[in-house]
Amino acid sequence: MASMKICPKLVPFALMVLLTSCGEDRSQLAVVGDTIITEEDFQEAFENLSPSEQVSVLDPGGKLELVDRMVRKRLLSLAAADSVVSELEWWRDLYATAYLARERVRVGLPQQKDLLLEDREIRSMYDSKFELSLVLMDDSSDAEALAERWRREGPFPPPEQQMALAPWSDGGSSFTAFDGSELLMPSDLRRAFSDYDGEGPVVVPLFGEWAVGDYVTTPTEDSIQIDPQLVGMLCMRRLQRGAEIEPLSERIEEFSAHVGSSRGCLAPSDSYDFSLSDTLVRYSGGGVTAVELARLLRRLTPRNFFEGIPEELNPYLPPPANTFRKENDIWRYAAKVAVTRWQADIAREEGITVPDNLVDMSKVENLLRQKVIAPVISYDSSHIARFYSEHAEQYAMPERRSVKLVYLPVDQLDQLGQVEALEEISGGQTVLDSAGTLQPTPLQPRSAFGDMADRIFSAEQNEVNGPVVLPDSQLAAFFSVVNIDPAVIPEPEGIWPLLEHDYVEFAKQRELEDYIQELIDAYGVKIDSSAVRAVDPWKATY
Repeated sequence: MASMKICPKLVPFALMVLLTSCGEDRSQLAVVGDTIITEEDFQEAFENLSPSEQVSVLDPGGKLELVDRMVRKRLLSLAAADSVVSELEWWRDLYATAYLARERVRVGLPQQKDLLLEDREIRSMYDSKFELSLVLMDDSSDAEALAERWRREGPFPPPEQQMALAPWSDGGSSFTAFDGSELLMPSDLRRAFSDYDGEGPVVVPLFGEWAVGDYVTTPTEDSIQIDPQLVGMLCMRRLQRGAEIEPLSERIEEFSAHVGSSRGCLAPSDSYDFSLSDTLVRYSGGGVTAVELARLLRRLTPRNFFEGIPEELNPYLPPPANTFRKENDIWRYAAKVAVTRWQADIAREEGITVPDNLVDMSKVENLLRQKVIAPVISYDSSHIARFYSEHAEQYAMPERRSVKLVYLPVDQLDQLGQVEALEEISGGQTVLDSAGTLQPTPLQPRSAFGDMADRIFSAEQNEVNGPVVLPDSQLAAFFSVVNIDPAVIPEPEGIWPLLEHDYVEFAKQRELEDYIQELIDAYGVKIDSSAVRAVDPWKATY
């Protein structure tokens, strides 16, 4: 279940000054506004921690730290209940829809697995395979002409300018050939071509365009082995029956033309005016418009959250930016959004409800987004420049050195005289090129040289050093430093994306500290430190 994650080290100073020793009701650990945090609340929070987190609570100061986290969570809940912030309904509906879709799958999959092999349709496809040559085209007359040529000459790809975008498009071409067990045939293609088995090339409407396809099924003696992964996929397909997902190729292609990459995410252009009426995907009972998909891509970015996009929103998780296949990524994402919404609609009809704590979490998260994150991500270059000037030393690139190395067994050292050059050492282990010339290591930082680091980084350039007897080894090393790349602080232009990331994360934490302090001042907080130290986290298990 969803939980609000608040870093325990964000504002330690803010609460420490409020610690008291009330000595009254020992089950009362803290008072936040007009609400009380009890020993029972503490034990419930403790039981929800991971084993490693529970161990840390038992460390000195760990109990107070957990109460500190509980206090902050309570403060944010009170503020969320008292605040009116924009976009709340949108985010609350997004969390609710994602939860309902996920719950329908969780409840429905076991039921489908029990019925799977009793399904006549599944059994009829169990021992058959299909072959399908297919291309998606913009124009119906071009499609009819191509189908006629396929009947005479066999399937071949048409010119790219005649082809439409398809989910399998590669390099601009939507021509492809599918084959395999009929069990694995994509359901949308089965619906489109199942009535034309063995009839030769035909033209059928598909994805709002025209598909030319040559579809054939044949029996096979090789029965497919239904493994658990395949069972899960087939069950998911059964759960999606009735969704009638229909992506519209031309509109998805138009939408994709106005989507680019920004900080590793697919980002629609802010300057382009998407039409609310442009439905990208239709499904039973609704559709996903260009405006809605653009809003999802703009808002579901890691920067809009404290610790990345939470798992509660996984059904809506956008694809990473892929400039080579962004149209395909947008296609699949739009279809996934449609399936999620349809699943949620069915879940509501089946009586599945959204838990209150998920709704509460979405309120708190949206409050933080408006009060803390929004002011941070509206930065400009002056913010980054100031951040760099204050933290430049943290970005220093350490000194690196390149050395020639020769390793010699320790028992051969007595036979070795004065070494003037590493090339004089025979029988040693080293790296040579094809001409037999001793080769240096690449430029590497201190950490790359292990036990020899101190000797190498204190040596003068081009001098022969050694022997250095390696610990727990029968080898001794001779070396010569051939190149030194001194430590340097890079110019901000060279590390700008890293600076932007670090600034945002730093500023988020700073803004959160300030906001929590505002809430402490507004609501008031008292903590009974002696009661907290006396609480027994394991009391409920006795």
